[in-house]
Amino acid sequence: MMAEVIVVSAVVLVTLTSLYISYNKILSLYRTRLTYNDVTTLYRLAYYKDCFIDEGKLNELNNNTVSIDSYLSNHDFLNVKDKGKIFIVYNNKQKIESDVLNLVAPNINKTYKDYVSYLSNAVNLSDTDYVMLMEYCETIDDCKYAYLELQ
Repeated sequence: MMAEVIVVSAVVLVTLTSLYISYNKILSLYRTRLTYNDVTTLYRLAYYKDCFIDEGKLNELNNNTVSIDSYLSNHDFLNVKDKGKIFIVYNNKQKIESDVLNLVAPNINKTYKDYVSYLSNAVNLSDTDYVMLMEYCETIDDCKYAYLELQ
């Protein structure tokens, strides 16, 4: 009788441990997905994209990757104090690599580079020449990301 209790307890313990490990893996993936596809950041980015297009600034990009921060200092068509970091990446219908951001911002956040690496593996960007990327940080440890393709 004691042996049966020990065997059943071991089976229950192994099952609960397996469920806990599976739950943590799913939760981790879900958190990453929520961070990398934040709806609020996406709407902010769409607003900036619309302003950029309305002002005709896309024609001035000349196949370059640009930081909107530095670009908007020369073109004061929009007051964007809460923007976070926004880049328009020229990808020439290729996969984008995280080191492309080093050209426009050498001190870029590592999590931003991780996001670009995630995008290059998870999203097919072969139909567009430009991709607009945004990082919006509430705090240093709480950054949200979004991307839009520019047609």
